[in-house]
Order: sequence, then structure tokens, then C-alpha cells
Amino acid sequence: MAGNDERGFRFPRAARMRRRRDFARTIRDGRTVAREAFVIHCLAVPGERRLLGVVCGRRVGNAVVRNRVKRRLRELFRTHPEHFRDGLWFVAVAKPPIAEKDFKTLEENVLAALAELTGGKNDAPTESD
Repeated sequence: MAGNDERGFRFPRAARMRRRRDFARTIRDGRTVAREAFVIHCLAVPGERRLLGVVCGRRVGNAVVRNRVKRRLRELFRTHPEHFRDGLWFVAVAKPPIAEKDFKTLEENVLAALAELTGGKNDAPTESD
């Protein structure tokens, strides 16, 4: 029974970006905001479901550290749906300093980056931005 309760707190599998071409398109055509610990790319894709891709290379740390970083980033998107809605694709690329950040600091930095990407409001970035 406990397993069923936990599923409501997971980042939905359907919202995870998995195809290489989706990652490439978002990085190539989307808007970008860079911080010390991460880079977030955002692409408006009207009519599509929301997607989040997380990239975390070996330079960030060992497998335990990389998986923790990915879980933290997914959790931030899960708990702040006002920035993560249908029609937006995000790719978050972790940089090595992210492993040293505490969750609260990371949350503040990610929310500031998302606000910058969306112009401080909940409008999707346009292709011309």
C-alpha cells in the first residue's frame, strides 16, 4: 500500500524527455539561461505535452551524486507547476558546482532562472525570443 501513496509524489514518467532529437531541438532552438551550477533551455512547443530532460555528466560526480542531482532537479519542476505546463519543453544541464549546492539555494536559483526564461510571468517564450 505504501507504494501507491508514493506514486503521487513522483515526477510523472510521461513528462520526462527521452528522445535525443527532443533534447537536441530544445537546446538548439530554445531560450537559454545559464547559472553557475546549471543551464536551463526552454522551448515553446504549442500543442505538445510538457517535457523535462535532465543532463548530468560524469564531471558532476559519481553515480550517486549524479542521480541525487537529477532527483533534485525533477523535484523542483514537480513542486513548481506554475513554470512547468503544457506546451513547454525544458532541458536542465547540470554543471559540477551543482553537487555542492544545498536544496534551498538550488531551488532559489532554478526559480529565478525560470522566471527569467518566462519573463517573470507564466507566458511561454516565443520562437522570436
